[in-house]
Amino acid sequence: MLTSRYSVSDSVTRIAELSDEFMVRRVDDHWLVAGPTGLFVIGRAGTDVYADAHSAVQLSQRLRESLSLAMAWVPFVDVLLVGAHSTSDLGCSIVRSSMLESVLLDGHRRLDASTLCDVRRHLPRLAIELSTSIVERVPNLT
Repeated sequence: MLTSRYSVSDSVTRIAELSDEFMVRRVDDHWLVAGPTGLFVIGRAGTDVYADAHSAVQLSQRLRESLSLAMAWVPFVDVLLVGAHSTSDLGCSIVRSSMLESVLLDGHRRLDASTLCDVRRHLPRLAIELSTSIVERVPNLT
């Protein structure tokens, strides 16, 4: 496994410091991030990257299903794991901590203002429903 000079806590800080264009909610060990570049489930790639990927993908499916009960059109939910693994058969993308902010901010605008407004309206309630422990902003995980 490759190592990075950026830690998971750097990722937490990067997510917590996103601009007000983004809504961030915590669902157990994952973050839900909604912004103009899309809707994301973000987890961390630990020692069992396959289990971590499975958990994040399952959450994305539950989120999309829950949103479909509240919205006529539901955007795709991108699943990202933060880590340095090189495995490509996970059903989601692995992003280095140092690249996470760029992925979230620099992607093309995938959600129009109306859709983003709808997602932001439902995301706080759904985060609570999908979680066993909810925190309003991303906590320090160190």
